[in-house]
Amino acid sequence: MHMALEHTVGSRDRAAEDYGRSVFARASMGRTLSDHGAGQIDMRALRRNRLERVQQQLRYYGIPAILLADPINIRYATGMRNMQPWSMHSNLRMALVPAEGGAMLFEYPGSEHLAANLETVAEVRPARSRAWPAPGDAADGMGERTLRLWAHEIAAALHAIGGAELRVAIDRHVDHFSALALGTVGVTVLPGQAIMRGAQAVKTPEEIACMSISIAVAEAGLYRMQAALEPGRSEIELCDPARIVLCKR
Repeated sequence: MHMALEHTVGSRDRAAEDYGRSVFARASMGRTLSDHGAGQIDMRALRRNRLERVQQQLRYYGIPAILLADPINIRYATGMRNMQPWSMHSNLRMALVPAEGGAMLFEYPGSEHLAANLETVAEVRPARSRAWPAPGDAADGMGERTLRLWAHEIAAALHAIGGAELRVAIDRHVDHFSALALGTVGVTVLPGQAIMRGAQAVKTPEEIACMSISIAVAEAGLYRMQAALEPGRSEIELCDPARIVLCKR
């Protein structure tokens, strides 16, 4: 019985290895599940092409810039990532992407260095904290004042980008009161979701390569999980084989 068990485990390992070297994985562009390593995907080209896609959409709609607060959109347009899960429920971090030239990042104070060497970024500033007005707040209270200071900074950045044309698109993570504050300082706010959808609809060769690798690794991990399924095993135990694949690959 012990020898049969060893044979079964060995067979599973070989089967998983064969799966990892399947026709799909070998056919993926650039790096594959079994041969990926540093530098085989041109990440600079990935970032440049994504930024250019956003800027093409801005020029198509005749909009000088887009203000992004969604961390997925910020990463798409600039390559900058920082505390992504936390950023999904906070809109402190932002990126102002002009129709021409590099982006301006407003980053969590103390983490500006994470944008070093990103060719898509022209300037990094510490993000200005905003306190939203509460019901019953006095006129010109702290919430209004902090929002106004933030709005003036964005307006000044737009002046530098487009002169007197104070128009900016925003994504869905720029909240209602921030958008209203921009209006009070003379900025015309436009919807930006169609711009980002239009940019992301076309995949570059580098994006397709990244997607192929991700799918191949995920499928290999799921295969290991399926092979480990048996009565009485916990979810945590089933996740271990998948984590091993992710760490090795």
